[in-house]
Amino acid sequence: MAKAPPDGYTICLGAIAGHAVSAALVDRLPYDLLADFQARTLLVNAPNIIVVRAGLPAHPLREYLDYATLQGRSTFLSGGLGTTSRLLEKALRVRQHAPLAHVPYRTLRESLSG
Repeated sequence: MAKAPPDGYTICLGAIAGHAVSAALVDRLPYDLLADFQARTLLVNAPNIIVVRAGLPAHPLREYLDYATLQGRSTFLSGGLGTTSRLLEKALRVRQHAPLAHVPYRTLRESLSG
């Protein structure tokens, strides 16, 4: 997309993982996020939510983090490396000292092959 001619026939649906997260995690991208792209509109605003299994005795986030600390560990599933859910897990571990064990979801390709 970054190298496509500016002829009005090519459009890119960018997402946070492909743009902002990649720019923060990868030293040398094959594009310049600010120079090669120009935003046109906000298409979707999708907040992240945290869900826990039914019956877990922790409702607000603070109670969940306290519960995880008392248990010594809690697994935290995410959409995988580079996703906003993974970054949230990392932030909770660093900022809140939460004992979370990251478990990335397998991609469809991984699920089908093994």
